[in-house]
Amino acid sequence: MRHPPLSPHVADWPFVRATVTEFKAAVPQMQPLPTGLPVDETNGESRSGRSVWGTNVGGRRIGIEWAWEIREDVKLVLSNPMALDTNVLLFDNDNRLLGELESLIQLGEAIRELPWIEHLLSRH
Repeated sequence: MRHPPLSPHVADWPFVRATVTEFKAAVPQMQPLPTGLPVDETNGESRSGRSVWGTNVGGRRIGIEWAWEIREDVKLVLSNPMALDTNVLLFDNDNRLLGELESLIQLGEAIRELPWIEHLLSRH
């Protein structure tokens, strides 16, 4: 099934409802997606940008988006771990919508599982 072109920002994608269990099962299938978003470059090297990783679940695209930057003391870091975007509405196994903090924790854990740092470093 072909999907129509989506905005580079996952927050603009249609919402997808998933339990935490379903979301965790989908994370290993996530791949980096082209964003078409500008990257801050210094001397031809990316200094900051945005990553979008996603996959299809049940014919619907889900994704996570975050900003990253290169710092002097640490190679690559999330710019703001509290500013993660997704189109997934996370529910617990009792069908209750997770709160903002609980959702951020789940998204942060997912990002830690993704090889996003290796992916970015392999491009430079």
